[in-house]
Amino acid sequence: MPDVNLMHQFALGEELFDLLAGTFSEEPTAFSEEASVASKEHDSLEAYLMALDRRDEVIRAWDEFFARWDVLIVPAGTRTAERHGEEPTEA
Repeated sequence: MPDVNLMHQFALGEELFDLLAGTFSEEPTAFSEEASVASKEHDSLEAYLMALDRRDEVIRAWDEFFARWDVLIVPAGTRTAERHGEEPTEA
């Protein structure tokens, strides 16, 4: 396996999505609020660029893995299938 924590990779994807979605979620502000909005946008931009840097590290790890291996075979799900005729169990 590559040197990637899959839970961190998943959380990073959610963080990037939230940062992008948050950019477009607010209504336009009045001119009197420009200073606080500019400061907030700077913080959001910094957080987004830092997340992109972490994403690049994950991509590099996967690239290194696939430079050595042609395929990665993993299970299709986290549980085994129920036997025929049995009631599904709650996860």
